Amino acid sequence: MLVLVISTGVIATAVSMFHAKADLEKQISVTMDAVTRDTVDQLQLIFIAGTDDANQLALNPRVIDILETEKRAGIDPRKRQAMVPELDAIISRTSAMITDIRIVNRDGEVIASSDPSDIGTSERTDPVFISGLGNTTIGDPYLNNKNVPSLSYAAPVTGSSNETLGVVMVSGPLDFVENNVLRPDNLGTSGRLYLVNKDGVLISGVLSDGTTFLHGQADLARIQVYNVTSFTDYRGFSVIGMAAPVTGTSWTLVVTEDESEAMAPVQNLMVSMIVLITGIVIIDGLVAWYIAHQVAETEKALTDSERSLTDIINFLPDATLAIDRQGMVIAWNLAIEELTGVKAADMLGKGDFAYAVPLYGEKRPILIDLIFEPDEVITKKYSGIIHKTGNLLIAETTLPGLKGKRRVAWAMASPLYDDEGRVVGAIESIRDITDRKQAEEALRQANRKLNLLSSITRHDILNQLTAVRGYLELAYLNAGDDAGREHVRKAQEAAETIEDQISFTKSYEEIGVHSPVWQNTADLVKKVLSDLRSPPLSCTVDLDNLEVYADPLLEKVFFTFVENSVRHGEHATEIRFSFSVLGSGDLILVYEDNGVGISHYDKEHLFERGYGKNTGLGLFLSREILAITGLTVRETGEPGKGVRFEILVPKEGYRFTPGVLNNQ
Repeated sequence: MLVLVISTGVIATAVSMFHAKADLEKQISVTMDAVTRDTVDQLQLIFIAGTDDANQLALNPRVIDILETEKRAGIDPRKRQAMVPELDAIISRTSAMITDIRIVNRDGEVIASSDPSDIGTSERTDPVFISGLGNTTIGDPYLNNKNVPSLSYAAPVTGSSNETLGVVMVSGPLDFVENNVLRPDNLGTSGRLYLVNKDGVLISGVLSDGTTFLHGQADLARIQVYNVTSFTDYRGFSVIGMAAPVTGTSWTLVVTEDESEAMAPVQNLMVSMIVLITGIVIIDGLVAWYIAHQVAETEKALTDSERSLTDIINFLPDATLAIDRQGMVIAWNLAIEELTGVKAADMLGKGDFAYAVPLYGEKRPILIDLIFEPDEVITKKYSGIIHKTGNLLIAETTLPGLKGKRRVAWAMASPLYDDEGRVVGAIESIRDITDRKQAEEALRQANRKLNLLSSITRHDILNQLTAVRGYLELAYLNAGDDAGREHVRKAQEAAETIEDQISFTKSYEEIGVHSPVWQNTADLVKKVLSDLRSPPLSCTVDLDNLEVYADPLLEKVFFTFVENSVRHGEHATEIRFSFSVLGSGDLILVYEDNGVGISHYDKEHLFERGYGKNTGLGLFLSREILAITGLTVRETGEPGKGVRFEILVPKEGYRFTPGVLNNQ
C-alpha cells in the first residue's frame, strides 16, 4: 500500500511539474509572438513614415527648383552655404525622425545640405543614392560623419520634363527607433530586441553595449521565424527567442530573453521535485528499516507519509481532484475547496459522479472519467476538441455551478499508475480562465471600434478627395499654359495615390481579424470563378479534397492570382490549380496560367507594397494573409510561358478528407 501511495505521489508531482512547464512555455511563446508581431508592425509604420517624408521632400517645389537651377547654370558655393537655414526650416515641417537633408544631383554631388560640412562631398558610390535614383528606398543603419548611428531614406526628384534631376536623401538618429519601438517592455529584465542585416550583423537594438553596433554577429540559421527556440546569442549567452522578417527590407528582428531567467520557475520546481523524491526515497528506506524492527513504527511511518502526500496535493495552486478506478474521490485539495465552496471532508470517499455537482450542477461524467475509457457524450460537453498529449487530456469548458456564477475553465486530466504500470486512478486540475476570456472579448470589442472609426474616417477622406479631384479637373481645364496644366496633372496623380493608399488601409485592416479556419481549396476556387467578372478562362482544378488552415481571406489570395491572369496575362486562356506533397511532408499548392509570365526583374519586387501595374497591393496583401498561419508564396514561372505561384504549406497546415490520395 505504501509503495502505491508513494508512486501515486511521484506521478501526481510529475504531472504537476509537466503542467507548470507546459504553462510556462505556452506563456513565453504567446508573449514573445505578441511582442515580435507588434514590433514588426511598429517598424513597418515608422519605415512607411520615413519613406513618405522622403517622397514629400522630393515633391517639394523648392527642392526641385534647387536641382533645376544647378542643372542649368550651377550654384555659387556661397549660395549653397546660404541654403542651410532654408533646409533646416524644411526639416522642421517633417516628422521627428528626420534631422538631416541632403540634395544630391545626378552625378552624386551634394549641392545643398542642412549640414554645411556635407556640401560638395560625393555620394556617387553610396548604395542608398544609387537605389534612390530609381525608387524610394531605405538604407541599412550606418555611422554618420559625427559617429552617430543613423538611418537614411532616399527618393528620386523629377523635374518638369519628367527627367530625374537627382536624389533627396534624408536621415535621422537610429535612437528614435530604439527608444520608441525596440523596447522589451513585456519581457523579463534580460529581454532584448534588435535588428540584424541579411548577413546577421547587428544594426540596432543593443547600442548600450558600446561595441556591438555593426560588429555583433547573430547566427540566423539557429533562430526560427515566429517559433520560440533555444540558441546562443551574439554575447555567447544561452537565450530563448524568435525572429521575424521586417517587410520592405532585408533585415530580421530578433527577440530574446536569457534562458536562465525565462525558465527559472520550472528549474525551481525541478529542484523542489528532486528534493521531494529524495525525501520519499529516504522515507522509503526508513520504512524498510522499521519493518525489520517493529510493525507498529512501520504503520506510523505509513500514516505520516500518506499525510505528507495529501499535503502536497492540497497546496497545488490549481483546483485538483483525484479518483480511483471505482470513481471514488481520493483527493480534493484546498484550491478546489475555494473554487467550489465544498470542503474535502464532505467529498472524500464519495462516488457516483458526486464530484461533478459542485462544478456542473449535476451528476455526470467529466474530463477525468475519459482517462478510463472514451465517451462521446462526455466529449461533446467540452467546447472545441479535447487535445491529447501522451496520456494528458486538455480541454476548455464552462462551469455553470460555481456558487451561482458561470465561469470558463481550462481542465487537464491524466492517469495515476501503480508501481507495475497499471492505471489505478486519475487526477484532474482545473484553472479558472474567465478573466482572460473577458479580456480577450474586451480586446475584440476594442478592435471592432477601431475598425469602425477607421471606416468612418476613410469614408470622410474619400468624400473630400472626390471634391479635390473635381476642383483639380476644373483647374486643368482653366490652366493658362502647358506648365500650369503639368502642375495640375501632378496634383491629380498625387490625389490618385492618396486614394489608393486610403483603399489599402481598408484591405489591410481585414487581415487577421478573424481566427484561421480549415478551408476546402476546391470550393474556394469555384467561388472565385463565379465571382470574377471577366472573360472566361479554361480552369483545371486538381485539388481533390485538400483543406488548408489559413486566414478566412485565403479566397482573396486565389482571386488575386486569377485576376492578375485576366488583367496582365495578355493572351492567357488557361489556368490551373494543383498541389504536390514534398518528401519533408510539406505541401506545395500551385497556381499556373499560359500567359506572358513575369520578367526576372519584376520577380524580385513582385510582393512589395505598391509595386505593380495596377495598385500594386494585391500580391503584397496576399503574402501578408498567407503569413498569418506560416504559409509562404513565391513566383517560379518562366517569362514568356506563364506564371506559376507556389504556396508552401507546412505539414501541420493541410489535411485531406477520408479516402483521398495525396499527389506524391
